[in-house]
Amino acid sequence: MPRAVVIANPASRRAVPPAMLEAALGVLGPSWETEVKVTRDSDGPTILGRHEAEQGAAVIFACGGDGTLNGVINGVRQAGRRDVAVGLIPAGTANVWAHEAGIPADPLAAVLLAQSGRTVDVDLGVVQVGDEPERRFLLMCSFGFDAAVVRRVEGRPGLKRRLAQGAFVVAGAGAVAIERPVPATGDWDEVRPERSVFIGVAGNSRLYGGVSQLTSDARMDDGLLDLALFEARQGAIGILDATTHLARGMARGKRPWHDHRAARFEYRRGPRFTLTPQAPLDVQVDGEFFTRVQPEEPMRLSSDPMAIRLLVPDAPSPLYGQLSS
Repeated sequence: MPRAVVIANPASRRAVPPAMLEAALGVLGPSWETEVKVTRDSDGPTILGRHEAEQGAAVIFACGGDGTLNGVINGVRQAGRRDVAVGLIPAGTANVWAHEAGIPADPLAAVLLAQSGRTVDVDLGVVQVGDEPERRFLLMCSFGFDAAVVRRVEGRPGLKRRLAQGAFVVAGAGAVAIERPVPATGDWDEVRPERSVFIGVAGNSRLYGGVSQLTSDARMDDGLLDLALFEARQGAIGILDATTHLARGMARGKRPWHDHRAARFEYRRGPRFTLTPQAPLDVQVDGEFFTRVQPEEPMRLSSDPMAIRLLVPDAPSPLYGQLSS
């Protein structure tokens, strides 16, 4: 009989009690074998995702935020099982993927997608820094100012639990006076290889932070990443000006930085990019801090085509066109 597993993060802002998750799985009926597994370890979703995929699970639900989902996806990908459907029971702060894919917030409705939804095969993004292990991402990998803000928020976990997404506003206000654009070189432009990176986003999907489509042309089934690069003038005034303009644009849900005197905007699409900073550069993946790239250390971004199978509502989407079943 098919097996469905929930991998739950009890530290998620809207954590769902295990008993409720077990009840939700019960709606699949007696023809399914079901189990709920809870982990508080940061690498727990990856370890359990890989284990359950290797043990033959048909569906694995991540119950948590985008970071928990990222961990499960990385584990399933490590197992080499492309026929395992990964679903989501949204329980995080931003729940970006749930908003973008239309996944219901109710655990029962989210689980029922195993019967009423569809599966779709999509690409994953890949980031590798120097010789360190690769990390895959479903949504985006971003670097620069916003990743520095994520690092600050994760250093104060109570702030995120109390203020939800407001924690990023508080942390961002403090970062404006400290963070600066990072000089870096990119391998995609021989004419102007040097950049002054304020924020960069390598998008596999479109929605950023749940509020704005920074990589608005992205598709998840084309084998490409969409790179949006935002440069700003050096100095506190340039950073403040660019940050204010960025925040206003994101509040309108639009790509916020065209034709602005404080910044230069660049948008490219391709299967791979390499960026080498000349100063430390913070990086975050699917809303979780990933690493700090050291000076002269290359950061490689690439697409892993059709790498994972996702459980989504049975509805059309501009992100993917081919349904796997």
